[in-house]
Amino acid sequence: MEDDLDDVADGKRAWVPLVREFYTPFRARVDEKTKELKRSDFTTRPSDELCSLGHPMMIRLGRYGEFLACSMYPEHKETRELPGAGAGAGGSKPAGEGAEDGTGEPAAPETCPKCGGTEGGVLVARRGRFGPFMGCSRYPECDYIKKDGPPPPPPLPFEAICPTCNTGHLVTRRARRTGSLFWGCSRYPTCRFTTSHEPIGARHDVDSGPVGRNGEAGLCLVCGAAIDLTGIDHPIGRSLAGGEANPAALARPASSRPRRTTRAPAGGSRSTATRKAATARSAGARRAE
Repeated sequence: MEDDLDDVADGKRAWVPLVREFYTPFRARVDEKTKELKRSDFTTRPSDELCSLGHPMMIRLGRYGEFLACSMYPEHKETRELPGAGAGAGGSKPAGEGAEDGTGEPAAPETCPKCGGTEGGVLVARRGRFGPFMGCSRYPECDYIKKDGPPPPPPLPFEAICPTCNTGHLVTRRARRTGSLFWGCSRYPTCRFTTSHEPIGARHDVDSGPVGRNGEAGLCLVCGAAIDLTGIDHPIGRSLAGGEANPAALARPASSRPRRTTRAPAGGSRSTATRKAATARSAGARRAE
């Protein structure tokens, strides 16, 4: 074949008869095997492993690689990572399996926080479209996914009324992208108040607004008045005097991300409103004539 292709490149042989000579028997062979073989013939094969109920497990080929699955699927949906396959293989295995706990024995799997106490689910290592993750072994009955990252921030040791709705109270949250702390209303998403100024437990004496920390000073989260915290070591529950109202101090800094601008394609169609306006002008010009 390589010599024939060289002849085609040198202009010594026509490429169409060559391709037809190869493709005709090849296509016939493909059609023959398509009728003889099933998809499971090359995506499933037996293994020596048993599932937790004692059923034989099969090695299956999935979207993210090979994994072990119970032969009784879909009645029993247990899956497991291939032994020695590592975290990159498809399927799942109990969290901690293969790791020792200091006694030479494999560490016990971690109980699923959502259904472990009632249904016995445990966390298993899985691999999805975004990479490996930890999820419940009872999926899809239980959809718990363990989210790695810093622990949740501790709650405020006092109650600060939301300055926007005056119904909810401020709670500490952590930003998903940056991990930084901020404070928002407990009634989210009904109330979407948020601030980067940490509440300190004091109130502004003018409007009873919660006081947030603004560097070394304080800031009323209702009117933006600056509040001097000099000499105040225990502000929780105190009513503090402040300066004049300054709403500009509560304004959020402008985003550093560039704005998206949508440009009409060159020669593209105009909007419906533009077309209607042009049609009206044209009709008016004809009537004037």
